[in-house]
Amino acid sequence: MRRRLIYGLVIVALVLNLAIGARIYLGSAHAAGKQDAVYPNLELFANVLEKVRKEYVDGQNLTYHDLVYSALKGMLGSLDPHSEFMDVNDYQQLQNDTEGRFGGLGLVVSMKDNYVTVIAPMEDTPGFHAGILSGDRIINIDGKSAEKCHCRKRSNCCGASRTRR
Repeated sequence: MRRRLIYGLVIVALVLNLAIGARIYLGSAHAAGKQDAVYPNLELFANVLEKVRKEYVDGQNLTYHDLVYSALKGMLGSLDPHSEFMDVNDYQQLQNDTEGRFGGLGLVVSMKDNYVTVIAPMEDTPGFHAGILSGDRIINIDGKSAEKCHCRKRSNCCGASRTRR
């Protein structure tokens, strides 16, 4: 009889432990799901946007358009070095820059330590024949500093020419 009572109490304790553990787990999973839900985060964004517009020192000179576009640029810029938000004009400029045939040095470049740095010269191009090597830094272009030359503008600041077909 005593053994049955002990087994019964152990089983009740285990079931109670299971129920409490499941409740805690489901509660934390539900809370984590709310943290990544779209509408509460959009509501937070809208509240901050409104607060900045109303309470920032120069808030009356800010437009919602400027604030949202700046937020989008920051959001996409934080993803990786290749992601960027473009407004209509920037996107149109990118389309114009990437259409047609390109003339230029034939270099694959990237930003490294705030300088345009050669990743590799393409074979049988002017840059290849000039002896430009991987790791070379482009310091000046037409007498202008190439430091902090942004990726999208690099073809323009590096003097690449483009002709339409």
